[in-house]
Amino acid sequence: MQVSEDALRLLESLEGFTPTLKWDVKGYSIGFGTRVDLKEYHDRHITREEARKLMVDHIKKVVEPALRKALKGVKLNQNQWDALVLWTYNVGVGAMEKSTLVRKLREGKHDEAADEFLRWSYVGGKFSQGLYARRKRERLVFKKGVLA
Repeated sequence: MQVSEDALRLLESLEGFTPTLKWDVKGYSIGFGTRVDLKEYHDRHITREEARKLMVDHIKKVVEPALRKALKGVKLNQNQWDALVLWTYNVGVGAMEKSTLVRKLREGKHDEAADEFLRWSYVGGKFSQGLYARRKRERLVFKKGVLA
């Protein structure tokens, strides 16, 4: 399974576009929130097209292979896959692999797993209304699809 084009457009909207490096909670990112090496992108401006390519490459090379490994044997539909890609792109592979959300999916508890998205609404131990809104959207995608 691969992330849908609709989900990629939603991810662009959720992340927002930044043509230059910005500090994110855990490192530097550029474009649509893609983590990058400071040395390689210092003093660079990228276009939306370059940002899209960075985002898609990261999803195809990092996010989706990690999800396939973590969820081997778990049956998912396109909506669920898209939501998991959106979420993992944001929280990172390490957090995804250790999450209760993934554990619940492995246990076949898809409804309980959907509710786990909302638990990922904190930055530095503090509740974030912005992240909560994003997690509600990811949960909706998981349950009903990108265009719901």
